[in-house]
Formats: sequence, C-alpha cells, structure tokens
Amino acid sequence: MRARNAALLFIALALAWAVPQFVVLAAVLDSQADDSAHATRPAAANVYLALGYVPPQSESIYGVRFRVNTSGSGDYICPVSSAVMKYSGTTTPPTQWGDSNNVVGRLVNVGTTTPDANGNCDYTTLDKFDNDVPLSLSPNHYYVFFMTTGGSYTKWVSVSGKPYTSATPSLFGFRHAFLTAYEWGTTGLDAPYFEFYDTVPPAPPPPPDPCATPGVCASNVLFLPGIEGSRLYEGVGCGGGAEEKLWEPFDSLIGILRGAGDDKVKKLFLDSSGASICGDVYTKTDDIIDSAGGNIYKSFVDEMNGMKTDGTITAWKAAAYDWRLSLSDLLEKGAERDDKIYYAGVDSATSTPYIEQTLRSLAGSSKTKKVTIVAHSNGGLVAKALLAKLGDAASAALVDKVIMVGAPQSAAPLSLGTLLVGHDSGIYYKNLFTIVSNAAARELAINSPMAYHLLPSESYLSSIASDTNHPVARFKGAAYAKESATYGASIDTRAEMDDFILAESLNSVLVDYANSQHATLDSWLPPEGIDVSQIAGWGADTVAGIDFYTPPPINALTALEPMRAYRPIFTEDGDGVVPVPSALMMPASTNVKRYWVNLETYRVATSIKRSHRDIFEIPSVEDFIKNIISNSTSTLPAYIGTSQPAPLADNKKLIFLLHSPLTLQLTDASGNVTGLAEDSSMTQDIPGSTYAEFGEVKYIIAPQGISYTLTLHGQDSGAFSLDIQEYSGGVVTSASTIANVPTTANTLASLTITNGLDTASALTVDKNGDGAGIISLTPKVGETVSYVEPRRSRGNQSHVVNTPSAATTSPVDDGLRSAGTTSFLADSGLQTAGTLPENVETVATSTEATTTPLVATSTPEIATSTNIVQEKKKSLAINTTRKPDKVAIPVSKANVAQTPLEVRFLTGQTASVYDASQQSVLKKLGEIVYNSLHRLWRGFKRMLLIES
Repeated sequence: MRARNAALLFIALALAWAVPQFVVLAAVLDSQADDSAHATRPAAANVYLALGYVPPQSESIYGVRFRVNTSGSGDYICPVSSAVMKYSGTTTPPTQWGDSNNVVGRLVNVGTTTPDANGNCDYTTLDKFDNDVPLSLSPNHYYVFFMTTGGSYTKWVSVSGKPYTSATPSLFGFRHAFLTAYEWGTTGLDAPYFEFYDTVPPAPPPPPDPCATPGVCASNVLFLPGIEGSRLYEGVGCGGGAEEKLWEPFDSLIGILRGAGDDKVKKLFLDSSGASICGDVYTKTDDIIDSAGGNIYKSFVDEMNGMKTDGTITAWKAAAYDWRLSLSDLLEKGAERDDKIYYAGVDSATSTPYIEQTLRSLAGSSKTKKVTIVAHSNGGLVAKALLAKLGDAASAALVDKVIMVGAPQSAAPLSLGTLLVGHDSGIYYKNLFTIVSNAAARELAINSPMAYHLLPSESYLSSIASDTNHPVARFKGAAYAKESATYGASIDTRAEMDDFILAESLNSVLVDYANSQHATLDSWLPPEGIDVSQIAGWGADTVAGIDFYTPPPINALTALEPMRAYRPIFTEDGDGVVPVPSALMMPASTNVKRYWVNLETYRVATSIKRSHRDIFEIPSVEDFIKNIISNSTSTLPAYIGTSQPAPLADNKKLIFLLHSPLTLQLTDASGNVTGLAEDSSMTQDIPGSTYAEFGEVKYIIAPQGISYTLTLHGQDSGAFSLDIQEYSGGVVTSASTIANVPTTANTLASLTITNGLDTASALTVDKNGDGAGIISLTPKVGETVSYVEPRRSRGNQSHVVNTPSAATTSPVDDGLRSAGTTSFLADSGLQTAGTLPENVETVATSTEATTTPLVATSTPEIATSTNIVQEKKKSLAINTTRKPDKVAIPVSKANVAQTPLEVRFLTGQTASVYDASQQSVLKKLGEIVYNSLHRLWRGFKRMLLIES
C-alpha cells in the first residue's frame, strides 16, 4: 500500500515536471564523484527514479544499464523492473501518467538484485505482452523509464553519472516516497549513469526453473465459450439513453408481455456483409452466461476459481466475445475500454485484439509461460482460427494444450435446417409467453456469420460419405424430381449444398466466407508442442440432416401438383447439436486425442439429461478437463472413453413427427408428460424423452417399451399427418404414416401404444371436439394410411356418407426396403439390408384398403379414447397459442416453378449454449398469471351458465 501511495504521489508531482528534449549516446559514460559526501539518506523503503529519453532516430533497444555507486557505506541494490511509458511528442509528457494504454514495455533485471563488482545493474526489455523482444523507439515520442528500489533505508541506491551534453543536468533523478520535491541530479551524486544496448546484454545463468520438468506445473487457462454464451450490451451510440443489456434478451415479465425481447434482438441485427448494424454493441470482461434456465458454465467457473485458489494455476480468464460475428472479426478486433470489449463499430479498432491479448497476458503470468485453452462449441472454431492466425511457431510458444468440448469443427447440420427450413430458436417461457419470436430469431441468424460457418463443410461431407443413413439432405418423390435429377438422391458435396441453399437467396457473401474459413480450419493440425484433446458427446438424439419427401396427395389437385414436405433425420452419434464426426474431426495422432462422453449412460445412471448446451455440468467432464490441465495421470472418469460406444441396440425408441396445426403431447403410465399441451405449455418430464420443433414439424422422441397415450389438440383449421417411427441404434427400423386428416381449432385426436409400432391403437379424431363424427385410422407398419373424404350421395341435400372405407393405404411414402420379412423405412435414410428399388415414388397409388371405416362410433379403438375426447377443453379467452411464421421451402436453381408447401421458417440456436425456456423466475410468474386467467375464465363461464 505504501508503495502504491508513493507511486501515486510520484505521478502527481510529475505532472508539473517540464523536461526539455535531450539526446543520449549509446555508449558507456564516465562516472563522476562518489556519494561519500552525501549527508543524509532516505529513511524509508522505496526510492523512485524517472529516466526520460527522446531517441535521435528510430531504433530498437534490447537492454539498459544503470550504474550504482557503491563506494559509500551501506548495502546497495539494483532498481527493480518497472514500466516503460510512451507519450506523443518530444517535450513534456501529457497528463495521462499511469495510463495503461501508454505502456510499451518494461525492464527486467537479468542478473541479481545486487550490483556487480563495477556497480552495474543490467536489464533486458520485454514488450507489454511480456515477450522477450526489443523495444522499438521513435524520435517522435518521449519515453520515460520508471524505476523503483526496494528495501530499508540501509539499502538505498545512489545512481551516478551524467547526461550527455546537457547544459542543465536536471533531467534525471530520484525521489523518496515521502519527499515533497524531487532531488534532481545537479551534481554527479544524483544524476543517473545509464546506457542502451543494441544487442542483448550478457545474462548470468538463470536460476533453476521449478517448472522445468514437464507436468510439474499447470498452465494458466483461457476459456472460450460457445454461441450465445456471452452477454451483449448496447451503449448510447445507437440512439439509446442508457446502457441496455440485449442478451440475455429479457428483463421482466412485463417486458416480455410487451415484446421487449424482440426489440432487444432487433438491435443485434446484422447487415448483409455480416457486420453489426448498431456499432455500439459490446460485451464485458468475464461476462459469460453461467446459468440460463439451468447451469451452463457455473460449475466450470467454480472449478477454475478453485484451481486458482489452491495454487494449481496462477490465473484463468473467460474471454467473452460477440458470437454473432465472423471468426476474422473476433480475432482482428476486440478493443477493451473500461471493461467493455468492442468487436463491432469504430470502437473495435485496435492493434492488440482482445482474445490474443488475453492469451499473451495469461502466458506472461503462467508458471509454464504457456496457456491451456479450453473451448466449448463455437469456441473451438475460435481457438483453431486463433492458432492458425498466430502460426505454428508463435502458437507453440504460447499454448501447450487445447481442450475442445462439443466443437462443431466441420459441421452442425442443424444449422442447415436453420437456414433451409427453419428451426425453432425463438425463446418462449413454457411456450406460453414469447420472449423472442421465431421471426426475430430468424432475421438475426440470416445475416449472422456464425450460422454459416456452422454449415457442413466439404470435410464433413467426405467424412459421412459411407453413411447412407444420415445424409445432410435427401430427396424423394415427384415434388423433388428436379433436385433428384440435379444432385442425385442426396447432397454429397459442398458445391451441391451451396447451389441448393443459394437457390433460396440466402446470403452468398456469408456462404463464401464460410467456405474460406473451412479451407483453412479443416486442414489445421496442431504443431509439435501443442496437445489437442477432442471431446464429443454421444448418445443424444441429434439432427443429422433433412429428409425432403413428397407426401400422399390430399386431393386430385395436389395429385397433379405434388406437395413438398420435410422432416429431420436423427442420429444418436452426437450430443444433441454436434455430430461426432464433426466434434472429432482431427484424426488421432501423438498429439491429438479423441474422447467420447456417453450421455445416455450418464442419463440412465443419474436420471439427469445433459446435452450440448450443458455438457460442462457433468461432474466427470469437469474432472477430466481438470486432469488434463493439471497433467494428472488419473484413469479416465466415468462415462468417458477413448473409443466409440456400441450402438444402443437395446435402447429402442419411438419417434412421433407431426405435420400440422396441432399440439403434440405424450403421457406415460405414471402421468409424466412430454410435448406441447393445449395451453401451449411445453414439458419434457418423461425420462429420456425429447420434444422439439423443426420448422413446421413438431416431434417427440421417447423410449420404447413403455405404455403411452399420444394426444393432439387442434390449433387451426387444415389437415395433418402423423409419422410414427421405431428407432434403434441410430437407424429407423420400421414406420407408419397417417396422412391428410382434417383438423379444426377444436380437434382432439389420440392413440395409445404399449411397445412397438405394431401395438399402436387406432388414432381417433374428434374433428370438431363435439364427440360426433369420430374418425378412426389404424397405423399399419410400413404403410401410409390416408384419410379420404367419404363419397356423398347426389340429388339429396342431406349429405349421406357411404360406408365403404374412406381410408387408403400404400407403402410408406418414400419407399420401403425389405429384407426377408422385415421392412425398413428408406425415407428416414436408414436401411440394414437389401437393395432399394429405383422406381419407388413418394406419391402412393391408392389401393383397396381394409382399414376401419372413417365414420364409426362403436369400434374398440374409439371406445378406448372416449374419456380423452370428453376431456376436451374449450379455448381460453386469451389466446396464448404461438402462431407459425410462414416461408416457402427452397427450390434449387435446377427446379422449375412449383408450388412449394408453405411451412414455418424458424431459426435455430445451432451449437448454442443458451436456452431460456425454463427460466425459474419467469416460470413462477408465468404460472401465477396463467392460472389466474384460467380461474377467471372458468368463473366467467359458470356465471354465464347460471344466468342462462
């Protein structure tokens, strides 16, 4: 504290210091008289010395020598290292003394703290990143070398010598911490003796390095979070009156109700070049999202703080960044000003980009002089881009390890779904209140570089070339005849994919940007001296691609002009967002290791479902990362292995995919619910289940072998189709489709299923919610059961329904593969044996069917669902149902004019860490508001019934 006060006093006094221009020769100067006649010495610990210098020409210096006169009595020490400051101009420095932005480097004593036999104290130069390099000096700037001695009054230093050709030797001197004036060098007693070196001065042998033995010391840690993992703010530069937090995009329930979330996200929009429209958007130091509807990085932050506290590491830093932007922007910009970090706008210009500067600073204070980078999701791409930018030599000098967890190195196919058909990335509280609408989220993503550099690269497409079950895009049927003719049955190259997505007028500038990035990053391998650990999540249902197919015709018109539809293709070979081939893109080698985290085994053992966004909350993952950082040789923690887990052949699942304006909800025998309810609340309470939306497709994935009731509530008028698939080991083994069923806002439909698809009951459909005219359609394995309007008699105003079956069946719309007596659904991209017939069309030809008549009131299937039908609730007075956004499915350049199926276009939080659907505070407030409104409505209804 005394030293700090002394430094502040020195700075204050220095403000009044006028220093004329002078020149110093780069040579040893003659010493003058010793200090034996000096009457007094300072009585306290520290003496400060300022050495000013204006070079006669541009030069680089490697070191400085000060001579200490040791002829007097007492013990003398060399001044310790301190800052070298640079100021504009060649006369009196400006008033910003101590401003860290003026620091250009520092001096470090290369010997001991005691002067040598000749009284010399030699120093070498470090730049402001603590790199051992020369300092470049310019004649256009004034430089000041701040020095301080340490110790008691008996170890005071007298510096002797004289400045070169200075008529008034008042340029250099010392000041004791408690003196009120400087004692400037008017005689040889006090003027400093110094010289500059144009070569590195000789250094004595360094002391033993306690970290010389590999693995003894742990490196400092730089953490790079994923997309949406850093908070973003807007200053007043774009018209605001005060700072506003834009991400996370909510602040209060009232704000949510008035649409504040959309307003915040709109302020984050980018232009067509991928640049922020508002230039005054910034993040803040260390401001990563530790929790959002559940912990994201909280446990990891606690673990890193613990490693710093117990001395394992000296320091660690979470580098927050503007995740909307390109990788090049993140590494070329990032100016830190008052704890704000600007990556966009004029304030982002800097010669020391924040992420690189943070890396170098951590290396300077690290025990090993190197840094371990830990990166999640998109942070892995940032890490690779940073090391590629630095080059092999510089990166190996600064970094010893890179740990990438769930990094989409070559793809997150969900991003393809985001840009082609849309993925639900709007944020909803329980799907009841809109925090950010799908439309606003999509508009943010459509010009965001991050959405494009997550598209499958050529490397990813090559890595899955042999996996015909999981293409990134597959085409089937008459509606996609042009695409099939142009690209074949599936997209296999990046050129094909670019052509396909550009036909939808997506951002061609950002497509080119993504290709350019992957041309560098996909070929990057760590240089010698850097070890890379790739960690992939496995066992979570992950979107691997999109199945574009032609559904059965609804009527004669659609038969002539086939409809276009799509649904996601799933794989268990991923963490819910990033497939394993992308997360483990780099081949194993002596310095590249590959690891799998078995998310399904962890879920079964702990009853806790983790995926991409919160994988850092798995204790064994945290332990594993800590082991790598600390060079531990401990055995692998639970759920982590070095080889691909065996397919979950015994872990059979059911997939329900709904194409419709209805809700989709699954209830198990214990009353657990997963899906979207009639009141638009969303839950995932069935163990091991998933509910999500992929464009206009709602889907539920749940374990097979459990008795379920599937319930659908109408939201609007139209027609719906329901796919039911059996899924095992990442492969769809059988399926059935119920198609073209009419619906209204009052429709209630349900079925039961006790195990596999063959145990499914008939789907009973109460179209108008009045218990009359029940439709019953029984799923058939390997077939599509289509609703057909009953024929009506002519010449009679009363529409009499003929009783012959009004349902038709056909092979499943995209072609069914057979092997022996077992059928496999090709439209989900997965087959196990046999050869796919080349002539299977997606538009089924109606055949004579033996299905249950559509108009029936006494079938067993209808009887079993009567109770469900009777529980149909009337719509609430306040409509909280989410309305779909509409956009046409893209048509390739090769395609001629066709009428595409209108679908919801929703953007996805691809490779993101953020999810606000389960915010705890909002949950409580939302439930209070909703329940109050519901009770008010029921009371109002009772009042109406009484009065009537």
